[in-house]
Amino acid sequence: MLAIARRRTFGFLLLGATALCGLSAVVAMPAAGAAASDTMKGLFAHRGIYELKLVAQKGISDISDAEGKLVYEFTGSVCEGFSTQFRFVTRLTSTEGQVKLSDMRTSSYEDAAGDTFDFVNQTYTSSVLTEDDKGSAARDNDGVAVTVSKPAAAKLRLPGEALFPTQHLAHLVEAAKAGKTVTEIVLYDGTDAGAKVYRTTSVIGKELPLDEDLAEEKAADVPALAKIRRWPVTISYFNYPKTGEQAGATPDYSLTFVLYENGVSRSMKLDYGDFVLSGKLVDFKPIEQKPCP
Repeated sequence: MLAIARRRTFGFLLLGATALCGLSAVVAMPAAGAAASDTMKGLFAHRGIYELKLVAQKGISDISDAEGKLVYEFTGSVCEGFSTQFRFVTRLTSTEGQVKLSDMRTSSYEDAAGDTFDFVNQTYTSSVLTEDDKGSAARDNDGVAVTVSKPAAAKLRLPGEALFPTQHLAHLVEAAKAGKTVTEIVLYDGTDAGAKVYRTTSVIGKELPLDEDLAEEKAADVPALAKIRRWPVTISYFNYPKTGEQAGATPDYSLTFVLYENGVSRSMKLDYGDFVLSGKLVDFKPIEQKPCP
């Protein structure tokens, strides 16, 4: 559950990594369209619920309080592709006492080969639809072609190195299993009316013990996760520079979480520079996954 944070509205509106040691190797950018096939087969269909709250403010921030709940569902297989749905409701209070309730709903589909990606993003602010995005992306010999139908018809070209979210997840797991500590990946996830591209830098920490203390997240203390390898990961999201632009030195935001070998995540921290949210897994349910024919 990596692509969680998006755009700034009244501070930030949320859509959907810790102690680091021994930086030693940088993973090369994966080939465009490459899918980590073994990892893809091991991705675990599940439904998770996360509760978020404000834990820190830094510098000048117009947010005095924030809380939210994220419901995330991941299903699919290497034979039928992968679907992700989540709904994120947030309540933000400004330093002037204004309160805004936002309801973000996202669904996407990605084929296991990493060649196609479809997305729908909707945001309701105080029960009024304020954002409605829809589009698709397809990989070809010249890179990635994006067709946006909402909010306005548009066609975009992306760099061929761009990966889609499930590909991104699979490559992070592969890097962690290989003992790598840093990886840089270009990510396209259909945000900002389908126009946003990120260059991500991920730092992978030392593998966590299987008997780690889960008292703070009892929902993760289940048989389905008991013997699954896991690592602390921090991902920084930078704007991908357009032609003639220089790459940004400061990330838009960073996401810290515990990543399991089967793609499940927990113990989140979202750092937007001027404030930080924490997210805990409060409910976890495996979803029956049909075997490939």
